[in-house]
Order: sequence, then structure tokens, then C-alpha cells
Amino acid sequence: MGDGKEFRIRGGGGIGAVLPRLLGIGLVLAMAPALGSAFAPALTPASALTAASALTPVSAAEEVGFGEAASFLAMQTLPMMDTTPRRPDAGASREADVILRNGRLLDGTGNPWVRGDVAIREDRVVAVGRLQGWTAPEELDVSGFYVAPGFIDAHSHAGPGLASEDRSHAFPQLAQGVTTVFVNPDGGGPVDLAEQRAELLQHGLGINVAQLVPHGSVRGVVLGMEDRLASPVELEEMRAMVRAGMEEGAFGLSSGPFYAPGSFSDTRELVELARVAAEYGGVYTSHIRDESDYSIGLIAAVDEVITVAREAEIRGIVTHVKALGPRVWGFSTAVVRRIERARDEGVEVFADQYPYIASATGLSSALVPRLGPGGRSRGHARAAQGPGDPAAPRRGDLGEPGPSRRSKPYPVPVLHGGPLHRGPDPGGGGGGTGGGRR
Repeated sequence: MGDGKEFRIRGGGGIGAVLPRLLGIGLVLAMAPALGSAFAPALTPASALTAASALTPVSAAEEVGFGEAASFLAMQTLPMMDTTPRRPDAGASREADVILRNGRLLDGTGNPWVRGDVAIREDRVVAVGRLQGWTAPEELDVSGFYVAPGFIDAHSHAGPGLASEDRSHAFPQLAQGVTTVFVNPDGGGPVDLAEQRAELLQHGLGINVAQLVPHGSVRGVVLGMEDRLASPVELEEMRAMVRAGMEEGAFGLSSGPFYAPGSFSDTRELVELARVAAEYGGVYTSHIRDESDYSIGLIAAVDEVITVAREAEIRGIVTHVKALGPRVWGFSTAVVRRIERARDEGVEVFADQYPYIASATGLSSALVPRLGPGGRSRGHARAAQGPGDPAAPRRGDLGEPGPSRRSKPYPVPVLHGGPLHRGPDPGGGGGGTGGGRR
């Protein structure tokens, strides 16, 4: 392992026999220097994802040796597989299959690490603490290592890769300690979640997968790439599609109003669809409309998520929050203050962030913010309709609450000279089984 550190093992199974078992129950070992205290609050056990969540083993990828690691996350199914650490009952057996000794234990809640042992029997953590008197055929001295719940990638583009025969094992994620991924972020991904689920399970899964309903894809089915507001009938069609996705077990609604066709929506549309997800205890996570100063601006885009969270009464998340580009550097303080102020007012809004500096997105989106990929400019859309065509409602016809509660709609972005948009979204790359933008 890193820095020449080696496990000291008592027993005959060897490290190769033990690590798959740890991953199978969602435990991760990491060298202490590699996982600083700043990362501890981000470690969240699957049981803390949402009060309504459940973990239902569906298909084990036995051929890759991870057994129960291959599971599928869905809401409203069976009780959570219990991996909660606990002290043993008096008189209970003090024998385990594997014991991790002297580790720095992180419980996933943000608490500081504590020194202790972890006992594992079959696919359960059966005891945590100073486990004197406990025995196991395999005992690992993990001094200098953190022992943590498996990491959750709350924004993953790995869905297509995990559905493929050659990458369903999720080795790249598991090698990094990631045991759960949320797919269909940024408003993109399949609308038919039942079909996606079947594709993901076709070759077995080496990792837990949770689905989101993708707003951009839903809008694309109903309105195509038309740059206009949805009519009441179209909005109801989209509500029905979001409801169907939530019924299939989705954890919430994702949006990407930076990208077309999600960029053609207004705040009212996002609020109305988020209200459907809220009925199921879901979340609303958004690649915000502008992470820089390309259209409405970073602060107004963050305010839009706060508005959706407030008015839909849903937990809102500004995903991969950032101040993108020199012209908004320094705005991060204002973003944090906006979110903290909303939370003080009782709005459940959060932000997630990745711990690296990078940028990646589609070329058309990078060159033509809001319109790409496949979008048409507002002028082109109007020219196609003709000057007197009243068929499609205009922006503002249906009203828009807007993040600042203005009665007028957001300004339409105007393309002008100046620096090109060089990668609107440092969340991308990611390698692994999915790749793609973030």
C-alpha cells in the first residue's frame, strides 16, 4: 500500500482474501496521510443518504469476487441492510471472521476519528470498539490507516459504463474506496429508469447504484430542443414522467439548466417538477444555470437552487459548487453566505464539491454556453416560428418566481466578444467506468 506501508496479518487467508470482503460490506481502508481531516465530514454511510432510502441486494457479481457488494439502491423497498457498528450484546459470541485492529475509525457523520477495532462476521459489522477477547481467523493490524464507510460519489457519470459487460465490475471506483454512485446527474440520462435498472443489472454490479430522474431528458422527450417555456399540458406531462421515475425508486430530481434543453426551462418549471420529487422524500440536485458570468451569473444561479428548495419544500443541492473563471474568483464567499443564510431561514440547501482542480464538458457547451449541445439560439427559434406564430408561449408568459422573486423573467444570455468559455465544469473527467462531464 502507499508509502511502503504493509498490513501485518495473522492468519492464512492473506490480504487478497480480506479486502474484497471489506469492500463487499462497504468498508474502506485508506492510508492516514492520504485522507486528511478535511475529508472526514464528507464520509457518509449509505444509511445516512436519506431517511427513506433502502438497500436491496439484487444481483451479486460473484464472478468478480465481490458478492454482496453488487447491490442496487432504491427507495420504498426493503429495510436497509444493517451495517451499523454496534457493541455486542452480553453473552454474544466473540468470534468473527475478520478483525481490523488499531485502526483510525471514521463513522461517516463528520466526527473525529477514534482508535479502535472492527469485527466482521459474514457480511455484517458485528462489533466496534476495543475488542479484547475477540478472535478471528484473520486479524489485520491497520495502525496508521483510516477505516471508513465506503465513499459515496453523489455525482457520477458512470451509468453507461456500469451497464457495459466489460466495466460493470466497477473496479476503478472500488479501487478508490467508492462503493456507491448516484447516476443521471446534471439533468442527463435515461428517462425510463426501469429499463436503465435492467441494463445495469444485466452483467451484475460490483457497486451500489442510485438513480436520479434527469430533468433535461424529461424536457427533451416532451419539448425536444425547443427554446420556449412549457405549456400547462406539457408541464403536466413532465410531472407525470418525474412521478414515474420516483415510483421506480429514484432518489430525486437532477437538473442541468446550464445545458440544453434544460437551459430553456425557467425556475417555475424546476419548482413544479421538484415538488413531485419532494412528495417521495427525494432531493433536488442541480448543475446550476451559470457557474461564472455567462448568463445570469453565479450568485443568481445559486439563488435559483435556493428558490427551488424553498418553494418545492425539498432538499436542494448545488452540485460541484465552484466560482469558475477569474471574473468570479472571490465570489465563493458570497455563495457560502447565501447558502448559510437560506439554512438559517429553514431552507434545506447544501453544496457538494470535489477535491481537485479540473475542467471538462462537451465542446459545444464550452463554446456556446446554454445552447449546446444541439440547442438553437432564441433568434433562430423565433425565425422558425415566424413573426406572428402564437403557438408557443414566450418567456414570462407563465410568470417565474425567480431566485430574487422578481416578476420579470431571467435575462436571456447574449453572446458577445471576449474570452471563450473554457470548460464550464471542472467536475468532469473522472475517468473510471463512466467519464463524461460533471
